[in-house]
Amino acid sequence: MGTELTTGHEERLAEIEATLEKAAEAKARTAELEERMKRAFAAVCIHQMDSGKSAAAAEKYARSSKPYEDLSDQWIAANYESERLQSKVKANDLKIDVWRSLNATERAKMNLR
Repeated sequence: MGTELTTGHEERLAEIEATLEKAAEAKARTAELEERMKRAFAAVCIHQMDSGKSAAAAEKYARSSKPYEDLSDQWIAANYESERLQSKVKANDLKIDVWRSLNATERAKMNLR
């Protein structure tokens, strides 16, 4: 069992790298949508309070507004994708740990011979 990478290993590492990149992009998208939700919420609240509504009424209106609702729906989908990809990253980490352990065991066996 050598330490050189085979074509299969290189392909697997490329897949892992692509997954890490997608996970980072999904996390950034989730953060972006959170910020947009805050802005939409604040804009609607301010508009409603300027119209004479109480802060509590303005907040209720903002949370049920179409812009906030649309962003919230997008955030839910983006967060799901981010969590799905993070799970895939963790699974890849576990696979690498198992591979390392198996290789260490194999090297130890060879050293005993």
